[in-house]
Amino acid sequence: MKLARAAKMMANFVEYLPDMDVVFNLNDEPRVAVPWERASILRDQAESQAPPSSDNIVTQWSTDRAKQWGPIEPADQRMETMFTDSSFKNIFDRYASLVCSPSSRARSQRIWNRRNLCLDCIRPHSLGQFPSDWAAASDICHQPDLAYLHGFLISPASFKVTQDLIPLFSQSSISGFNDIIFPSPWNYVDKIKYNPSDKHPDPDYTDKINDLFWVGSTSEGMSRNGEWKGIPRQRLVHLINNNTLNKVSVLLPVNANQTSYQILDGWTPSKELGLDTTVHLTNVVRCRNDCKEQKQELGTTPSVDFQSHWGHRYLFDSDGAGFSGRFLPFLKSRSLPFKTGLFRQWFDSRLSPWLHFVPVDLRLHGLWSTVAYFAGVSMSTSTDSSGQLPVLMEPHNTEGQWIAEEGRKWAEKALRKEDMEIYFFRLLLEWGRITDDQRDMLGYRP
Repeated sequence: MKLARAAKMMANFVEYLPDMDVVFNLNDEPRVAVPWERASILRDQAESQAPPSSDNIVTQWSTDRAKQWGPIEPADQRMETMFTDSSFKNIFDRYASLVCSPSSRARSQRIWNRRNLCLDCIRPHSLGQFPSDWAAASDICHQPDLAYLHGFLISPASFKVTQDLIPLFSQSSISGFNDIIFPSPWNYVDKIKYNPSDKHPDPDYTDKINDLFWVGSTSEGMSRNGEWKGIPRQRLVHLINNNTLNKVSVLLPVNANQTSYQILDGWTPSKELGLDTTVHLTNVVRCRNDCKEQKQELGTTPSVDFQSHWGHRYLFDSDGAGFSGRFLPFLKSRSLPFKTGLFRQWFDSRLSPWLHFVPVDLRLHGLWSTVAYFAGVSMSTSTDSSGQLPVLMEPHNTEGQWIAEEGRKWAEKALRKEDMEIYFFRLLLEWGRITDDQRDMLGYRP
């Protein structure tokens, strides 16, 4: 089915492509993780080659290309495969960290305690609790604590990986992996789509329910012996609904001109600050012997119509087993997307955090502060030095609506199906050049 959708995305330009084979990854997870040392050698070799003279550029594909591609016979993977099955186990040491430089923190340090925040891991990409460099926020190489804070790294449900540089086309990847990213057919065929109706309209930003909304299942990683405690979806639900013992830090006003981080009981943001949320699990899946434990601790609620999202002001988005299929529909709506995760897609370089969406660090330590800023707080937990009445934080509706509208307009302009086709076409043109015997001379002459 995925291949049929990919073929549909190619239909408008396939006649301009040469004969060639393309290998698609049918799994959600990326699969090519070349160690840094080997990748560096290959990169240096490629960069050392001088480009051809413009006088020698060839503008036509080789005429005998089809003969280069012999028939592909299905291999018996019980006897012969270039992939290693590393599903259901932590992959950080064996694969993920090895894509980083030997001098990186991912190669030299381990953070075992999930309860304590690794400030050194956060500092390179953050301003206080807030991500200031979204690309760096997804770079695992300075964040060894992520080994136990993301389902893909903790225990992927399906991970058949190679450490050889092979040309495998995947829908998403994480930093350092070497999969070739192409636009997801999932989004192209609107598997999940933005489709408001009379029953589920998309009202103006200020007419929406002023709450943070996320409803979904535990599809990110496989949990067997309590690994769920590190997986973001479960951590989100626990932070919002069950955080009775741990303290949280929230940026709140001290007076009319000053804010400061205040340490509060875990239940305070929702009970005393008036921050409304609708965050629930609909189903506990991808678990072995701790399914019951998750249900008892986190609870479940019935699923909802996806189109009901548009009634809520802040839509939270998080990775699944791979990329999240919800993010593009969220961008197209009048709601404000909050996004966290490691997986990156074809369009990431086209989006700007704090302009098109609100970034949230994977540790979720700044989530309450972010919600408080946009939603406002109904009371303060402190008074100023003169003992005056508490200062309220008003909702930043102007800022929130501006980001929501900028993301919406940009999605309509740069993330259309036509843009997916153009990206995919250019990607396959380059793949066609690489697989041509005249690859070093093939080019474009206006």
